[in-house]
Amino acid sequence: MLNKYKPTGKLVSPKWTFLDNTENHPFDKADVCCLGVAMDLTASYTKGTWYGPEAAIDASHQIEYEVPLFHKPMTEHMQIHNLGILEYPKPTPSLTGKKLSKIMEGMVADVKGFSKKAFDKGKLLMTFGGDHSIPNGIFQAIAEQHGAGNVTVFHVDAHLDLRLAYEDQKYSHASILRNCRELGFPTIQVGIRDHISEEEANYLERKKLGEWIYWCPTMPSQFYKDHASTLQQHPILKNLIPHGHLTSEQIQKICGQIKTKYAYITIDCDGIDATEMPGTGTPLPHGLTLRTVEESIYAIIQHCKKNGVQLLGFDINEISPLMRKESRHYKSQDTVTAMTEMKVALLAYKILFWQFVERFKN
Repeated sequence: MLNKYKPTGKLVSPKWTFLDNTENHPFDKADVCCLGVAMDLTASYTKGTWYGPEAAIDASHQIEYEVPLFHKPMTEHMQIHNLGILEYPKPTPSLTGKKLSKIMEGMVADVKGFSKKAFDKGKLLMTFGGDHSIPNGIFQAIAEQHGAGNVTVFHVDAHLDLRLAYEDQKYSHASILRNCRELGFPTIQVGIRDHISEEEANYLERKKLGEWIYWCPTMPSQFYKDHASTLQQHPILKNLIPHGHLTSEQIQKICGQIKTKYAYITIDCDGIDATEMPGTGTPLPHGLTLRTVEESIYAIIQHCKKNGVQLLGFDINEISPLMRKESRHYKSQDTVTAMTEMKVALLAYKILFWQFVERFKN
């Protein structure tokens, strides 16, 4: 069934899969579908996320995933089918305007097609990128199958990504959450702290989205005290995250905002502080701690299970290995930034473990 789909991008067939590098489990028997998308054409700052999917999957082979608590390997109770890595042209000065738009439209259609096939069979979809334009196709597939209003999106990012189009590209990474919201998805955005354009600020106020945005303060604490009266006039700045760590009350509030039948998680690595995630397209200070991202996602998964909410999948994007080591596509010697893809692999592993943990108890 999957082989009948002909993507516009080059599909690199997998010889390995996430965690288990010896067997790619059959699609029909798998619980999870893993998709990589090598796309780096709309990144605004540094390039390199084209190599992210391979780096994250490669790093996962170093995870010691025998679970001490239950003494059972994950892959005995949860099987993963690797759909492959979709590869698109690497950035060049000539890839702009209509040429770029055509490639982006093809990528969105490809990702939508593969996502739909996974969702049609009830698989959890795990996607690695690539710049943050990739979930456009995932959101379209979900909207068609389940109805956008029935799916809450939890979004980790340093940026709002709410521009109508960025550099004339409607499928840009800087427009991904605008497209998501315009499709009708209730969306919770966490870790926001970079420059907010006038267009985005107006959009937030017009849509009354203050309760749905959780901000990481970037100014000294005294600044917010000195300008408290001014800040109070801006209802979009309601949820400030102290020192990059969500409070238990904020996590409870986030869980309470998930009232739909389904949920989906999209993560941009730059939502996490650059000291913990240096290998990303736009590394920024004053971000979320990795620990708080893990705590919030674990709480969301528990909330979903208790309230009959189905988690459809998750993606982790803007993974830039920064040429860590020799591999099929990338080579270098930077071992410090190897922490990024290893942390991404570990985060994905934990999400899978939390989602399927009940199987370990049987």
